[in-house]
Amino acid sequence: MPDDTALVLLAAGGGSRLAGLGPKPLVPLLGRRLVDYPLRAMDALLSGPLGGRGRVAVVVGHEGDRVAARAEGLGGLSAPPAVVRQERQDGTADALEAWARSGAAGGAGAAVVMGADAPLVGPGHLERLLRAFLEARADAALASFRPRDPSGYGRVVRGGGGGGGGGVRVVEERDADRETRRGGEANGGVYVFRTPFLREALPKVGSTNRAGERYITDLFPMAGRALALEFPDGDAFHGVNTPADLGRAQDLLRGRRAARLADGGVRLLDARSAFIDEDAEVGEGALLHPNVSVLGASRLGPGAVVEPGALLIDSAVGAGSTVRSGTRMEGASVGRETSVGPFAHLRPGTVVGDGCRVGNFVEVKNSTLKDGCKVSHLSYVGDAEVGRGANVGCGFITCNYDGRRKHRTVIGDRAFIGSDTQAVAPVRIGHGCYVASGSTINRSLADGDFAIARARQVVKPGMAARFLGRGGGGRGGETP
Repeated sequence: MPDDTALVLLAAGGGSRLAGLGPKPLVPLLGRRLVDYPLRAMDALLSGPLGGRGRVAVVVGHEGDRVAARAEGLGGLSAPPAVVRQERQDGTADALEAWARSGAAGGAGAAVVMGADAPLVGPGHLERLLRAFLEARADAALASFRPRDPSGYGRVVRGGGGGGGGGVRVVEERDADRETRRGGEANGGVYVFRTPFLREALPKVGSTNRAGERYITDLFPMAGRALALEFPDGDAFHGVNTPADLGRAQDLLRGRRAARLADGGVRLLDARSAFIDEDAEVGEGALLHPNVSVLGASRLGPGAVVEPGALLIDSAVGAGSTVRSGTRMEGASVGRETSVGPFAHLRPGTVVGDGCRVGNFVEVKNSTLKDGCKVSHLSYVGDAEVGRGANVGCGFITCNYDGRRKHRTVIGDRAFIGSDTQAVAPVRIGHGCYVASGSTINRSLADGDFAIARARQVVKPGMAARFLGRGGGGRGGETP
C-alpha cells in the first residue's frame, strides 16, 4: 500500500429494513456490532504486507454520534479512526464525497472504500483488490462475485453498452432491465479509487435513478481505466440489509469460528448448536457440549468442559474446570479444577477459586469463594467471602439485604456451616468455626467457636392424632 492510501468505511445508513435493531452499523452480531468487522479488517490491512501510513476514516450520518462513539472507542485497533459526517442522506456517492472534501482525506492518492454492512470481508480480500488495482494502474476497481441468487445485488456488466471505464459498469437491480438481471456477476460493494479521480468525478454523479440517490457505482463509467476483480469466495461479500441477511451472516461467521477453534485444538460436539462470540477465548483441549453459549469476552482455559445448556456471559473458567448442565455465569470468574453446577447461577462480581465445588441450584452474587471451599447445593451466597477449605451445607442463606442496604458476610477458612443455616449480615464467622444445622447466626463468632442457634424442641406424646382430628377430642374431629 502506498503511504498515502486511505481506507474509508461508509457507515451513514439507517438500515430501514432492520427496523427495531437500531442503526445498521450498530446491529449486534456475535458479541460485536456490524461496524466492528470492517473496521478490524481495514485496520489489519494497514499492518499487512501492503501496509503503509494510511488511516481509516468512518463516514457517519444516521445517529452519527452513536456510530462515531462506537468506532472511536473500539478496542484492539492500531489507532482510532477519523470520523467524517455526511450532512444529508443522499446515497453512497454523497457519503464518499463528504470524505473527499474533508480534512480526513488529506493528500491520499488512493482510497479503499466499503460499507459497514459486510462483516465477512477480511483483510485478505481488501489486500487482493488493492494489489490488483495498483498493478493495473486503474482509476477505479471493484470486487465482484457470483452468488447462487443475485437478487438484491447490483449487476456487473462488462464491455459494450456504452459502459466506458474500460467496459465495466454496475447496474443496480431496481434500475436493471430483464436481460441485465439475468447476469450472474454481482457487485461485492468493495472498491478502490484514485483520489484525484474521485475529486473530479464525484461532483458529476447525479441521482437519476429509481432510488433518487447518488450511487458510488456511477463513478465507473467515468473512469479512464476500471477493473472488476471476481472473487471465488462469494460468501465473503454477503451484505446485511434484512433480518434474514443478518441470520445468514451469523451462520457464516459461526462456521468460520468453529473451524478456527477446531484448528486450535478445541472440540465442539455439535458446532451447529454452539454459540461462541467472536471475542470469546477458548483454550486448547476445551470440550464444548451441544447447546452451549460462550458470549461476550468470556474465556475458557485449556481443558475446560462446558456441558449442555450452559450459558457464559463475560465470564472466565480456569483450566480443567467443568461448568455443568444448565448453569448460568455472568460477569463471574472460576479458577482451575473447579466444578460449577448443574443448574448453578453465578452472578456479577463472583470469584470462585481453585479446586472448589459450587453445586446444583446454588446462587452466588458479588462474592469470593476461596480455594478448596464447597457450597454443594440449594444455597444463596450474596455479598460474602467464604474462606479456604470451608464447607457450606445445603440450604444456607446469607441474609445480606435489610431493605435499604446490602451487608457482607465473612466466613473463615475451614469453617463448617451446617444445613439450613442463615447468616444475618453484617456478620463474621471465624476460622475453623462449626455452625450447627438449623441455626440463625446474627452475632459474629471468634475463631474456633461452635454455634447453635435454634428453637428448643418440644415433644408432646400422642398429640399428633388429637391435633389432626383423627381421634377423639382435640379439634373436634375436623379435617384440616
